[in-house]
This record gives sequence, structure tokens and C-alpha cells, in this order.
Amino acid sequence: MLRKIFFAGLAVLMMATTSQAGIVYNWVKTATNQTTNSLVYPGAFDTWEFQLSSVALPTAQGGVAKNYDALSLNFTSSTGALLTTGSTTFKSGTANPVVFGFNAPDCFFVLPSGAAQLAATQVDTANILQSDYTTQGGVILVPISGAKTTVAAFSVPTGTSLSAAGIFWGGGTAVAAGGLPDVIIAAPEPAAIAMIGLAVAGCLGYGRRRS
Repeated sequence: MLRKIFFAGLAVLMMATTSQAGIVYNWVKTATNQTTNSLVYPGAFDTWEFQLSSVALPTAQGGVAKNYDALSLNFTSSTGALLTTGSTTFKSGTANPVVFGFNAPDCFFVLPSGAAQLAATQVDTANILQSDYTTQGGVILVPISGAKTTVAAFSVPTGTSLSAAGIFWGGGTAVAAGGLPDVIIAAPEPAAIAMIGLAVAGCLGYGRRRS
């Protein structure tokens, strides 16, 4: 009986980490304690990138990754920590803009080089960076290869943590051509994967002792 309970619990744990997989996100800090001319920004700031990757679903759900060509992304800050240089929501490339000859902090969505966006709605303020968008000509935003693709770049006051889920990430979806929206979820942490491995080993060991 206990053996069945162990395996049932393991199955639930593994389903929780894989059943909704399809497109996942990671936060990556790319620069720390940057400074610029005080007329541009009177302090130090960090730069983060928000990366998406397409991952294979479990076999029962299709078993393949997808090319995503439309995104709905929502980032929020209750403290107004999203540093902006205006309302330019989309840029090609992850480099911050140059203002009066100096590097300036900014938050924006990153498009493939040369791609133009078609945005249904968008907000770009110190509190919100949000848009529902696709690209002209069906240019792929997140490829099937599984490579991590930077889709947004953020400048925030130095020391602000973006790595904890839910602080700024307000949720979003991605759409593959002709498909339904997939909810974007956090990529499993290595520690969580290791815990699953230990659980498997423990359950197998328990089963051998009981047999």
C-alpha cells in the first residue's frame, strides 16, 4: 500500500513539473551596477533579460516543441522600478538606447532583427510593460530549436531582484501558428529536477526492499 502511495505521489510531482511544459521562461542578469550621466539617470542600475524557450511536451500532448510566432506578455511593478526612456516598447536587439551620447536604462520588448511588430495593446511605463503582439510576415519569435531567446530587456535600480517569480512577471501566453495559446511557465530549477531524481531513486529502493 505504501509503495503505491509513494509512486502516486511521484507521478503527481512529475506531472506538476512537465504537464504544462511547452514554453518556459528564465530571468538572466546581464549587467550589474551600471552608471550613466546623472542627467540621464541619477543612480546605478542592473540589466536583466527575460528569455523564453520552446520545449518538447510529453508524448501524450504531442511530444514536440513548437515555433511560437505570437506572444502576450505582462510585467508589472508596484514600486515603479521599471526604468524607461519613453514609450518605445519594441526594439531590435538587447542594447540599451543612447541618450545625449550616454547609455540609458530602459525596459522594452526585443524583436528579431528587422522584424516589425503588430501590437493589439501595449503599455510602457515605470509600472507596466505589457503587450499582445505578433510580427509581420509570421517571423518566428521563439524557435522550435529550444534555444533561449531574449524577448524582453529590463533596467532596474541596482539590487532589485527580478529572479523570484511573481515579483514583476505578471504572466503570459504564446501561440504557435494555427494553435491555441500555451501558458508560459517557469523553467524547472536544477534543484527541483534533482529532487525528482532522488524521489525516483528512493521509491525504487523502497520497492526493492519490500519485494
